[in-house]
Amino acid sequence: MDTLATALAFDRSLRIRAARRTVRLPHGVVVLHDQLRTIYHLNSLTLDAPLTPELDPEDIISLADHWLGHLRHRHVVLDDAGAAEAVVPALTRAGWSEQRTVFMALERDPDRPARPGIAREVDTPTLRALELRLGEEERPLGGGPRIPQLIVESMDALRAHTHARGFAAGENGDLAAACTLFLDRSRGGPALIDNVGTLRASRRRGLGRAVVTAAIDVARAHGCDPIVIPADLDDWPKELYERMGFVQLGVQVAFTLARAE
Repeated sequence: MDTLATALAFDRSLRIRAARRTVRLPHGVVVLHDQLRTIYHLNSLTLDAPLTPELDPEDIISLADHWLGHLRHRHVVLDDAGAAEAVVPALTRAGWSEQRTVFMALERDPDRPARPGIAREVDTPTLRALELRLGEEERPLGGGPRIPQLIVESMDALRAHTHARGFAAGENGDLAAACTLFLDRSRGGPALIDNVGTLRASRRRGLGRAVVTAAIDVARAHGCDPIVIPADLDDWPKELYERMGFVQLGVQVAFTLARAE
């Protein structure tokens, strides 16, 4: 089994199911969600096939302009990380930003167990309320007040069309960490743990490890293989996931061109 290909395909399927419109292309797929137009991953072009030499940076820009021209952003995801490296210089010169996501799979035992008794599965209203608090903390400087709500609504769209379960962790009854587990429709298929976050005041207390462990336990009980978690390649959570037994599979590269309001 090509674990990276399985992980990328499952991640892509989440966005396809959540989208209101999809367009299949020879090199990939366009997903669109008119009610959540500002959410990049629900309004994007994913090039999932190995890129051919004929598809150069100008072609990628033209495809994005054609299919995403009605939006204030262009967001293109390349599953072929090697090909993405070749187009980085041209897209950067054209004003596009670059984001790298590393996909990791659970393949080893953790360095230590999670703290017991602080994580549990929660219902959707509880999960949404905690996600809103997390979104308020992470809202970029100058970001609009609707951003946290839009992020939660985008997670709702993903959860509505794929079997999903929410988990939270906290101390003394105050939940402060959360994640969502997405399960494949068939038992034994892949699982993906996403949107992991901990409130700033409660970090370094093992809550993130606990909430991810709770999701892993349910995925294992469901017979899932592989169990995957994505992380920002340039951020610290991937180091936590490595200590928990996840190994890096490969990198997905996304390019974004955001237009001024």
